[in-house]
Amino acid sequence: MNRHFFAQRLFLALAFIMASYPGDPIWAAESSSEKIAKEDQAVVKIIEQNNCNAFRFDASALLNTITPEMKLVWNLGDGMVANQAVVDHTYQKAGEYKVQLTVNDGADLQKKPISSFQNIHVSVPPAVILKAPDKVCVHEKIRLDVQGKDALEPSLKYIWDLGDGTQGTGRFLQKKYDQPGHYTIRLTTLDRSRNFCAQSIIEKDIYVNRPPQANAGEDVNLQCLARPIDFNLTFDASASMDREDDSLEYFWDFGDGTGGQGQIVDHRYKKDGRYQVRLTVRDQSGLSCNSSTDTLEVNLARGVEAKGGGDVYACVGENISFDGSASYGPQGALFVQWDFGDGSHEPGLQLTHRYNQEGIYQATLTVEDPFQSRCAEVSDSRLVVVKQSPRVTIESVGDGYSGEEIFFQALVSYPALDELEYFWSFGDGTVIRGGPITSHRFYQAGTYQVSMIVDQNEQSQCSSSSDRMTIHVRPAREVE
Repeated sequence: MNRHFFAQRLFLALAFIMASYPGDPIWAAESSSEKIAKEDQAVVKIIEQNNCNAFRFDASALLNTITPEMKLVWNLGDGMVANQAVVDHTYQKAGEYKVQLTVNDGADLQKKPISSFQNIHVSVPPAVILKAPDKVCVHEKIRLDVQGKDALEPSLKYIWDLGDGTQGTGRFLQKKYDQPGHYTIRLTTLDRSRNFCAQSIIEKDIYVNRPPQANAGEDVNLQCLARPIDFNLTFDASASMDREDDSLEYFWDFGDGTGGQGQIVDHRYKKDGRYQVRLTVRDQSGLSCNSSTDTLEVNLARGVEAKGGGDVYACVGENISFDGSASYGPQGALFVQWDFGDGSHEPGLQLTHRYNQEGIYQATLTVEDPFQSRCAEVSDSRLVVVKQSPRVTIESVGDGYSGEEIFFQALVSYPALDELEYFWSFGDGTVIRGGPITSHRFYQAGTYQVSMIVDQNEQSQCSSSSDRMTIHVRPAREVE
């Protein structure tokens, strides 16, 4: 079956359709497609997608009839050309357009193409623009306006749906929203002198904001604070809210000449006294109604203070000093107890204690003023890092000969071998930094003391460990 046969078949199909639809050769409306029942009937459909100016031209039924060499060419009447079987097109101007479909036989360009046309009517909605702010405050009066090149046409009618259950008409409107939230304004423009296509619908979202609610929390009344006078407080504004779930910013005035930002902030007062703290909460709307304030009162008075000292690094079995003598109590008489973090407790300000196992311990000093029952006990903690010295033994592969390479190995008992550093001294003035296995050449016969230091590189006396051995180096072997 050759291409001329397909061309002849296509010609017969087109001729049949032209005879079936006089004056409308190869075209059929979408609603008429069920009338075409025969296998070789090629139907071209025009689908008006929005009943105005958007159309779909569909000649896909012809694909079963034409050969691959044949080409479909659409001339859409407004200067646009397409060669797909299905074309979606939107006309920019109203009017009558002649749409032509041409089928070229790619095998014989001298033959006259098969073509047909259809007239379509295009209507374009009025060109208007809805002007309104993107966001406003609750109870704020705003102006809604219609603009655009067709806005002044006397035949146009404007119908407003303001999104809150209210409506209006006219080119201008004054509006005030009494409730916050997101609203969609819908403007319908009708041209009373034209058909259904002569209308447009525009929607615009508007956000109506109301101020957030600031909540600085409850007043603070602390009567038993530590000395020296550093009063650390946490201020929490998480009870503040925005009913529209806007993102909030938090600004604090601590009443002592300093401020801070954040929902939850820490602040240290330098001395006791009374302070008025002001919280300002601000949303992201950028409107005049984007903030609110709240205040609380802070009353600070000192009490006892516990001072357990700084963190310490120590070795297993080492006696460690615990000194709480810097602690303070207004009455001068304190009840003091240490919790060493290993299950043992002991009263007293100045004590010694040793740990029998490696680990990280939290030693806590608790201080209480027995003459001030309403003041709770206070505590201070220090970290105690207890390390086990690495255990090391060095050995060599027997004695060696002068000038020959002798290997040495460090046998280390320690859980984290990759954290260790190795320093070797071979007794002949050579010192190197290496690994657990190394080698060395002695160039003189004799007896040497080989030593090795392994170091954890930490701040404690048990950071390192060492071992040494004696090696006898024989004279060089005689070469036979």
